[in-house]
Amino acid sequence: MLSENQFYAELFHELHHVYQRNYIKTLAFDNPAILLTYPEDYRNDAIKQYEQELLLAMVEGPAEQVEENVNKFFSCRALRKAIIGEKYLNYETSVESAEGPATYCEYMYMKAFGTSLKEKQYIEKRFFYGLIEPTYGREGLRNKHLLSGMAQCLLLSRKVKNWQIEYYQSGLSLSAYFFAKFNPRVVSLPALPTYEAKAKYFTALEKEKHTQHLEAFNQQGGVKITLVFKQQPEVKGFDPMHAESINDSLTLHSTLLKLGKNHNHLNLVNQPILSVTNGQIWFVKRVSFFVPANAIRFENNTFLCQTEQLTISWRYLKQERNKDEYILILE
Repeated sequence: MLSENQFYAELFHELHHVYQRNYIKTLAFDNPAILLTYPEDYRNDAIKQYEQELLLAMVEGPAEQVEENVNKFFSCRALRKAIIGEKYLNYETSVESAEGPATYCEYMYMKAFGTSLKEKQYIEKRFFYGLIEPTYGREGLRNKHLLSGMAQCLLLSRKVKNWQIEYYQSGLSLSAYFFAKFNPRVVSLPALPTYEAKAKYFTALEKEKHTQHLEAFNQQGGVKITLVFKQQPEVKGFDPMHAESINDSLTLHSTLLKLGKNHNHLNLVNQPILSVTNGQIWFVKRVSFFVPANAIRFENNTFLCQTEQLTISWRYLKQERNKDEYILILE
């Protein structure tokens, strides 16, 4: 249960987003759909873990080591860009640019008002242990960059007076503004055999989870329904924080998916559904899910299905029945 100060700190965080959206028109918020295809590469995970530890060392360590660690931090980013590509590094910086200052506000509130032992322990766990707690693949990735953005804000506060005004007026990403103020250079990084060994093992486990989740999806009871769209439907809603990219074209949704086309609609809440996409999450070619047999109806060339979790009404052109599966070609 949140304490009163934790509640107000989180409210302060969200109010800063209101300020950003209303007054900082140049600020680009992150596109959560990009996270679905973020590369799961152990080399990236190893360097990222080292990078996060450098940030904590700059925040909590001696001031005379900051310059050296900023150079290493800058060099880590350059190496990781070569591994994951500009698109995904830009995703990280977009999270930092909007969420970093908001998380900084949340932290500063807790630092000022969270004076009990329990609240101090919460501060350490929420803002600092979370920064360096090992995570691999896409697991916890977005939260990592909330905290790495916050750490950059803390360091800027020590170097530049009223940096917030200049940052928001600059039109730069937070990391670009940070590097402009610290003026780092590329340096050689130490060998990271321990980081790489751990990342190789745990990143492989994260990838294996995708296979396991797909197998569990296909082992559900009920009738399997596969809907093939002749014309691409409109994605009217999905929950990117609870959508799992199995591979480049398969996405497993667990909490929300809404599709529509003219008078046709599919609304699903809190039930697994697998989508096959073409290049991006928005370009859905077909979906599969499981329902009880008594939830299925066909009326006037329209497929109808209703349970507590989903409602579907979609005109179809053709249907096939194979044992416990329906395959429907839709408009």
